[in-house]
Amino acid sequence: MNFRLFFCSLLLLCFAASVSAAPADSASKAKAKDAKKEGAAVAVEEPSPFSQRIQSILASLKTPPEKPEKEDKTPIFGQAQVPPEQIVAYILQRNPQPKLNCTVAELVGYYYEEASREGIRPDLAISQAILETDCFRYGGDVVPEQNNYAGIGTTGGGVKGAFFDSPQIGVRAQIQHLLGYASSRQPSLAIVDPRYELLKAHPDKFGRCSNWEDLNGRWAVPGKNYSQNIFRTLSYIKTAPPQPTVPQPPVTAWRATAPPVEKPGNPAPIALPAPGVTAQDANAAAE
Repeated sequence: MNFRLFFCSLLLLCFAASVSAAPADSASKAKAKDAKKEGAAVAVEEPSPFSQRIQSILASLKTPPEKPEKEDKTPIFGQAQVPPEQIVAYILQRNPQPKLNCTVAELVGYYYEEASREGIRPDLAISQAILETDCFRYGGDVVPEQNNYAGIGTTGGGVKGAFFDSPQIGVRAQIQHLLGYASSRQPSLAIVDPRYELLKAHPDKFGRCSNWEDLNGRWAVPGKNYSQNIFRTLSYIKTAPPQPTVPQPPVTAWRATAPPVEKPGNPAPIALPAPGVTAQDANAAAE
């Protein structure tokens, strides 16, 4: 009996020891897991220099490069922003005696008629003429008798450039030259610009300059700020009073003191085609 009691007591003690040891093992295992998690967290929070470099490279690949802002430019084609009466007033305010072969109102009307036919801005086209002629005072190689308002064919050194038979033909030639820069489309009427075919022979210029800024260094050389000076002229026109300060004198008044002008080597004057006549009709009639 004593032996059996002793053996049972021993079994009870072993069972109690195993039960008390189980929670300790569970606690140690839980602590081990927590330690691993903390270690992983530390590893995430403190990456190695190599991993940092890789992450920065991947981040740069995901971020697209910034695109440069598109520069705003002024198209050669477009509608006028100034009424013709405003331009007439500005010209007579700045130069009460313009050297023209027509009235200022007639000249401005030609610009609005010819430029609108081709879809070109008339207000900027006549601003170009005002810039080129010093508001129709001239003083350079070109003379008023040429009706050449944009220096077409003028290369300096006394070369006068093209002569045109009338103010409207001179305006039309300028508009056609602008059209040749802005588009490869054929002019609506017969070509009167003597430099049109020459421009057409340059594929890097013909029809490749759709904005006024594109004329810098092309229409005028060096002409770095050529278009900006045209824009400045138009800004002066916009701020001018709506009425001229003095009436225009007779158109022929300036000719009284003008020296005679010869046209050496100049081709026969180009006649003004009838309104509505296309380039094809005019060429067919000439043949």
